[in-house]
Amino acid sequence: MTDVTVEPTSPIEVNSPCIHCGYNLRGLLSDGICPECSQAIAASLQGDLLRFAEPVWLKRVVFGVWLTLFSYLGIFVIVLVVTALPWAWALGWWVGTVAMVASSLLTVWATFCITAQEPRLSLSEDPVLLRRLVRICAVVSATRKIIDDVGMIPLPQTVRQVIEIAGAFAAVVMMFGLLVYLRRFGRRIPGKKLAGSASTLLWVLPASLLMRLVLSWTVGSVPAFPRVGTASGIAEFLVMIANLFTGIGFIYYLIVLFGFNRALSEALASATGEDFEDLDSV
Repeated sequence: MTDVTVEPTSPIEVNSPCIHCGYNLRGLLSDGICPECSQAIAASLQGDLLRFAEPVWLKRVVFGVWLTLFSYLGIFVIVLVVTALPWAWALGWWVGTVAMVASSLLTVWATFCITAQEPRLSLSEDPVLLRRLVRICAVVSATRKIIDDVGMIPLPQTVRQVIEIAGAFAAVVMMFGLLVYLRRFGRRIPGKKLAGSASTLLWVLPASLLMRLVLSWTVGSVPAFPRVGTASGIAEFLVMIANLFTGIGFIYYLIVLFGFNRALSEALASATGEDFEDLDSV
């Protein structure tokens, strides 16, 4: 949305929709209220920067980003504990299964928070289709991961393969959609560096995930060292490269998420009129 500059109490001379109901505010006084929804007109003239956003909605987005970080880092910590402590190793399968299932559920929760509908209308508002697609893919991906992690759910082999393929591609689409949301948030912070990082990840991370999936299904298990000089060795080398890019991409993704977590928290502090240091929402 483009900012509309008007003098206090002066009439609005350009077409400017109300951010709450879409009513055209042209000709109305800037310090008045919308005749359609009775909301303050001044709020519709501030632009779409996140510091002017609805605090309740923005707090939910911040919580979703924090939840995503927690789910990824939680798994990393659990893997370290299970690997380092002998008594935890004996419970490794149970601990690992519970952790992975919990991570899948947290990822769905975080996705729903990040893609929450903003309670305002704007020409740049995320389309309903994107939000629904990302949420559906999050549920499908989580279902596939839970079935895969538990491993004791009796399913026909054909059904299991369909769930495996659908869940894997759903994870790629979900990642792409979430990065689209993060890029838009970056532009509204505004944070040119964060938006640029999200744009880079938008293509690199889903592409590496997709390449890894396709090659893994084609080649199967990859040995520690590719068999040089053979066609399968070339494919195995490509799988290793895809795995490397995916690992580096996820590390960079976590770093970017930390940046978004702080920037969004600062925007939330501005939206609520609180000091960032005193904000305990994340």
